[in-house]
Amino acid sequence: MNPTLSTNASADVNLGSNVSDTATPGGTATQPTAAVIHTTETSGAPAGGTITFKLYGPSTTGCGDLVHTTAAVNVSGNGDYNSPTFQPTVAGTYHWVAVYSGNSPNTNGKTHNADCADANEDVVVKTVKSSMKTAQTRVPNDSAEISAPAGSGNLAGNVFFTLYPSSDCTGTPLYTSGAVAVAGASPQTVGTSNTAAVSASGSFSRKVSYDSTNAAQEDIPNSCHETSDLTITNGGTVSSP
Repeated sequence: MNPTLSTNASADVNLGSNVSDTATPGGTATQPTAAVIHTTETSGAPAGGTITFKLYGPSTTGCGDLVHTTAAVNVSGNGDYNSPTFQPTVAGTYHWVAVYSGNSPNTNGKTHNADCADANEDVVVKTVKSSMKTAQTRVPNDSAEISAPAGSGNLAGNVFFTLYPSSDCTGTPLYTSGAVAVAGASPQTVGTSNTAAVSASGSFSRKVSYDSTNAAQEDIPNSCHETSDLTITNGGTVSSP
């Protein structure tokens, strides 16, 4: 008996997903019975054998390279038989080939799509476009150099920094340093350790003061000492070609 063998590949997928195939043998003959003579009408078991699925590609001309052969799937008569799944690692068009071993002596073997010309056995493994959206941030920090004339001793005291979201030191402060110690021979440079990033354009200002604990060196009173403007222009979303 020469059986038929039709097949149908799984739907197209994105790279990283599994593909599979379904084969449907038809017209198979039952297996011979053990008895030579039957006194009643009887039939043997459904045709056995196995179906092996082979995956070729990626290729748009012919089969391409063999990339995977599944474990054999046992057959018991006509019907649908699904292959084990497989995950390709390269994008492109793949082609399934199904090979039914047959079940001697009543049912011959059958191969479907040996030339990879059946479009139902093609599965396209696709890549997807990537998107990128950027967002800039800036972390405002400041420094101050403190100095005093020679002969007045080492520097000693604290600098205080306060950052405001305005150009005139008004509004709720964005950052207050607390006391930043100054010590040692003049000059000394100290700075802030702000970690709060700013993500929008705007004007900023800082009050800075110095509280000297060396009686020979005078304090520097708090004042709106610095201003700055930040312009952040983020690009729109870009996609792969």
